[in-house]
Amino acid sequence: MLKILVILTSIVIVACAERDGDSRLKERAQIEEAERANVDKKVREERAKEMEADLLNRYRFIKAISHEYEGITQTTSKFKLRIGMLPTINIVETNRVRTLEEIASDLASLFLNAQIVMAVTPESAFGCTFINIKPDIPNGIADLIAEECPIRLTIRLSDKQNPKPADIPSMSSMLSSKILRKEIDTVNYINVKVQSINLPEPYSANLKLKVN
Repeated sequence: MLKILVILTSIVIVACAERDGDSRLKERAQIEEAERANVDKKVREERAKEMEADLLNRYRFIKAISHEYEGITQTTSKFKLRIGMLPTINIVETNRVRTLEEIASDLASLFLNAQIVMAVTPESAFGCTFINIKPDIPNGIADLIAEECPIRLTIRLSDKQNPKPADIPSMSSMLSSKILRKEIDTVNYINVKVQSINLPEPYSANLKLKVN
C-alpha cells in the first residue's frame, strides 16, 4: 500500500512539474510576443512620423507656388506667359499620429497640377494642362511635361524680378529650404525655362505673382 502511495505521489509531482513547465513556456511566449508587438508598433510609429514629415514638406512646397504667375518671355516675339498652379489635394496638419495607410494614401495622391497660357496676341493664345507633377523639392524645381503639349517648362523659384541666370539654381534651392523651415509660405517670382519643339534653343521668362 505504501509503495502504491509513493508511486501515485510521484506521478502527481511529475504532472504538476510538467504543467508548471508548460505554463512558464506559455507565459514566456506571451511576453516575447508582446515585446515583438511593441517593437513593431514603435517602428511603425517612427515610419509614420517620417512619412508625415515628407508629406508636409511636399505640401508646403506645392502650396507656396500654388498661385497664378505672369510675365513676358525673353524672346524676339515677346510671348506673354501665364501659369496657374494648384495642389491635387489639401493637407491639414494634425497632432494625431496617423496610420501608415492614411499617410501613404495622401503621399500617393499629392501632386502639383498646372495650366499655362502663352500668347503674342489674345487671338494667338494657346494653352496646356499638366497633371500629377512631382516637384524636385531639394532643388526647388518643377518640370511641366505633357505628351500633347508642344512645349516643356522647367520652373525654378526666385526672389527677384530679373535674377542673373547663374544665380537661379542656388536661389531656387535656398528658397525651397526656407519653405520647408516655414520661413516663407509664398513664392513671389518664378523663373521658367521653356523648350519648344518648334525652336532649337530654349528660352526663359521671369514671372511675377499675380495679385488679384
